[in-house]
Amino acid sequence: MPQDTINRFIIVLIASMLVVIVDYTSLFSYVYTLLLIMLVNRITKEANGISPFWAFHFYLLFAVLFYAWQKLAVPADLGLSGQINGAADDTIYYSVFSLKVKPYFCSWAGGSYTFVDFLEFIYPFKIYTPLNIVIVNLLGTAFLPVYTYSLSLELFKSRQIAKRSAVLLLACPFIIYYGCIILRDIWVVTLVIASLYYFLKRKYMPFIIAISILAFLRLGSVIFIVAPVFLYLIYEFQSKFKNRVAGILISISFLGAFATICFIALFPYIQELTNGKLEDGLIRQSFMIKLLQMDSNTFLVKLLVLPFPMNLLSLTAFFMLNPFLSLTFSLETVLHPLPIFTKVLTPIFLFTILPAMFRSMLQGIFSPSCKNLRLLIWMVIIIAFLLGTISLQIRHKTVLIPFMCILSAYGMFTPVRSIYSTLGNTMAVIIILLEILLVK
Repeated sequence: MPQDTINRFIIVLIASMLVVIVDYTSLFSYVYTLLLIMLVNRITKEANGISPFWAFHFYLLFAVLFYAWQKLAVPADLGLSGQINGAADDTIYYSVFSLKVKPYFCSWAGGSYTFVDFLEFIYPFKIYTPLNIVIVNLLGTAFLPVYTYSLSLELFKSRQIAKRSAVLLLACPFIIYYGCIILRDIWVVTLVIASLYYFLKRKYMPFIIAISILAFLRLGSVIFIVAPVFLYLIYEFQSKFKNRVAGILISISFLGAFATICFIALFPYIQELTNGKLEDGLIRQSFMIKLLQMDSNTFLVKLLVLPFPMNLLSLTAFFMLNPFLSLTFSLETVLHPLPIFTKVLTPIFLFTILPAMFRSMLQGIFSPSCKNLRLLIWMVIIIAFLLGTISLQIRHKTVLIPFMCILSAYGMFTPVRSIYSTLGNTMAVIIILLEILLVK
């Protein structure tokens, strides 16, 4: 038996045993989620390179460990990321769930949440502990490496690059942590990658289904699929013109006019769906005010108040490189997996992929031999730009990570000119040294 198969079997065995040992009430949700994964996999038929069954158990192992760790660290938070230092929104979602079981109070909770409605639809059974619903939420996490593999394969037609893209994603501590707690962010990124893949494959029915679910979960996040699709259409249209510049300008004008007409026509319905908060969703005015109130001296706030267009350029680079290295291992003196995985391990992970990513970007920008490479580069840039303008939350970078993994995998397996390799490695080394020197 191949060593790789043995390793996977061990992970599956350990993960399933931990479920029984740590919280036996989650055994039902474990079996139920496995059945859901088999059903979705049967319908989509996308697991050609990465098995969602194995990916589910890989993430399950971490989910159970995080649950046990957090429960020991702060027993009052029942294994959730907790309310100390504003950890994450899983406390809000579970407080809504728990109203029907054993009440768990969260000071930030209020109103109804479509994500809770979505999970209750998927899992219409009694919930005894947070781990019950954490395991069900892994349904979205398990298919992220599957669709990352499929999108990479569609872009570059290389199974080697596609497999490395999925492996890098699996190894990303940022995705591991936020994908293993009760958050909708992981569903957002999975649906964005799936939507883009289906659009490129011209499978429009699953594309519409995926983007509809995304709109239900978080309407504002639809921009993360609209922008890449818009870029793709520009590339397709401009290729039909002999004059490349004229083709791009005409494409942008036509598509921009079409998008504006659609937006104006749908504006009343969008306003109603967002409860009149459309403007806040576009520019995150309320979140900007919150940041200023929390700490007006934070680095992000300083970038926000820079003159135009320096603020936009700086915020784009900020979200592409963030999170930055920190030696913070605790939240309010409590040893916690959140800062360890997001502020320590994630920057180290980024250090390993930045050289290859920069090599790919330089190759694609200055020697555009591959149209899809340049398209992917612009997707990375535009999503980082959107994160720095309409999002402003570091946690939302989950949507950018798969694109960065694909770009890095391309740089690892595709030969580039020596000058681009040297420049890319130098840029990465400078950034790494700066982060190490400025580490807190």
